[in-house]
This record gives sequence, C-alpha cells and structure tokens, in this order.
Amino acid sequence: MKYRDRQGREYEQTTSQDSFLAAAYSSAMGRALMKFLGCPIFSKCARVILDSKFSVPFIFGFAEKNGIDMFDYEERMYRSFNDFFTRKIKPGRRFITKDKNLLVSPSDGKVTAYKITQSDTFIIKNAVYNTASLLRDSKLAKRYEGGYAVIIRLSVDDYHRYCYVDSGQKSKNHWLPGVYHTVNPAAAEVYPIYKENTRCYSFI
Repeated sequence: MKYRDRQGREYEQTTSQDSFLAAAYSSAMGRALMKFLGCPIFSKCARVILDSKFSVPFIFGFAEKNGIDMFDYEERMYRSFNDFFTRKIKPGRRFITKDKNLLVSPSDGKVTAYKITQSDTFIIKNAVYNTASLLRDSKLAKRYEGGYAVIIRLSVDDYHRYCYVDSGQKSKNHWLPGVYHTVNPAAAEVYPIYKENTRCYSFI
C-alpha cells in the first residue's frame, strides 16, 4: 500500500496481514471463508476475546511490529488489547486551533477530500463510491451537493478516538445493517465494502 506521513513523505509498505488477505481474497475458496468470517457472530466472538485479560500479551508485539510511538499516549497498564487499542492520548499532544475559519480534523489518519456533486464519485481504498451509496439515501445525499467529503483513513498506528469539529447538538446514530468485511484494500478489490459493511452516521 502507498502511504504519506505527516511530513508529506510518500512510501510503500506491505505487512504480513496485507499479504495474507491478498492471498485469501484472490481465490474463490478464500473469499468464501472470509465472507463466512465476516458474519456478525464472529466479530462478537473476537470482541469478547480482545476485551479479555488473555489478550494483554499481544499488546507489546503489536505495538512494536506496527511502529506505534507510545510517547503520545498515557502511561498505564492496559486491561485488554481493546483497552490498548482505544488508549487515550496525553493532554497537549494534539493542537486544536480556535480559528473559526479553519476546520479541525475529527481524528488522526490519512486524509483526502472531494467536492460533492451529483455525478462525481470518490475513491476509498481503491474502490469507487458516491455519497448516496454510502448513506443509502439519495435524498439525503442531495443535501450535501456542493459541499465536501473529507475521508480520513485510520491505520493501526493512529489514535483511535475522535472529537467533534464544531459546537452543536448531535443527532441519534443512524445504523445501516450489513456484514463485517475487513477494510483492507485486498477486500475492496473484490467487494464494495463501504456499501456492504455495517456502518452508521449522525448529524451535528
């Protein structure tokens, strides 16, 4: 995969997970297996395991293998792998401007932005989408024509929490049912994962 770091430098990197998933999704048997593993019940089972204390030994190797700099994060003992994955950042390690003319990023990640028009599409992990297909609502998508879609892709080394970019009142979460494909590009080459995956949206 191609990446760009926070200094704008581009580089390519292929992890063992990338290689495994590319091999799995390149064969009919592998795709059938991954679709089976994409059922909600398997996601729930994985969550139970990763929420347990038995997952703690995986933390150090995972952080080292993925080059996660722990200096930015609070220093404490983690109760589980998921507790580590949703770790909190130290105060002051992210600057949030007070300038009302600037948009604050809601999260860490790799960012692209697209103008939203009726005919335009945008690319997420090498797959083509538009606003209506992501929201499953063409009427709602029309409200955002002329605006911008800001796409933020989080990888495992990113801070997995978000903030709100402005003041306001948050609506309820609107859930769109679906499956649980991996969001690795290997799956995106076979399935339109962001049209099929479970997801939700809300308004401010």
